[in-house]
Amino acid sequence: MAFGDRLLEARKAKGLTQKQLGGKIGASHNSVSDWEHNKNRPSPDAIELICGVLGVSPNYLLATSESDFSPAEKLLIKHYRSLDAHGKETVSYILDSEMRRMEQILMREEKAEYGGDIITLDFHQKVSAGSGQVLFDDMVVDRIIIPNKPEYKRVAYAVGVNGNSMEPKYKDGDILLVEPAFDVDIGQVGIFNVDGDGFVKKRGEKELISLNGDYENIPLTEHSNCAGRVVGSLRRHEVTIIKK
Repeated sequence: MAFGDRLLEARKAKGLTQKQLGGKIGASHNSVSDWEHNKNRPSPDAIELICGVLGVSPNYLLATSESDFSPAEKLLIKHYRSLDAHGKETVSYILDSEMRRMEQILMREEKAEYGGDIITLDFHQKVSAGSGQVLFDDMVVDRIIIPNKPEYKRVAYAVGVNGNSMEPKYKDGDILLVEPAFDVDIGQVGIFNVDGDGFVKKRGEKELISLNGDYENIPLTEHSNCAGRVVGSLRRHEVTIIKK
């Protein structure tokens, strides 16, 4: 099967429409349709989000032939495809249980590393540091584990940066730690929803400001609102991400 066929199969197995999948990863319905018809492929970051939502591995989506799988993977796939609905449901239950067990192992390891003082946060899909994308339509993608520090005491969730309009302070792929706020002071960086699109920007008086001069500022409208204040950021290698 080609990439689009695998994506279609995984999406249907999860019971999602193209629009629902697109909403969960910040992509349009048309983009998902193009991917499934093999007109183009999503970016590596989008593939990572897709795998988290659909519960499949990148290897599964990107494999072009059965030879790209290991013998053990081929056998598992063969057995799974031969099961009836009850059997597949049982396998899914066991996999979910094993994922929860691995999450507990990761948390124990992180507690040992940080002396038992850690925080786990909801990790949402990426918010745009560029042209905007759907804000938190995915609910929760993953969880992350970070050390418990005084400056993080009001942090409620984390989001990933998509784009470079906030460089040099926040780079593409960074993880932002956010505390809830209905607004932020002028000059502070927040997460904003402008006419349905989500951005990480610095608050101006009447506009949202990009730190990268190559990007234009975004005028605030009557439909704009703030979803939180950014209190810190971490590189991906500095956190433990627990896939859902």
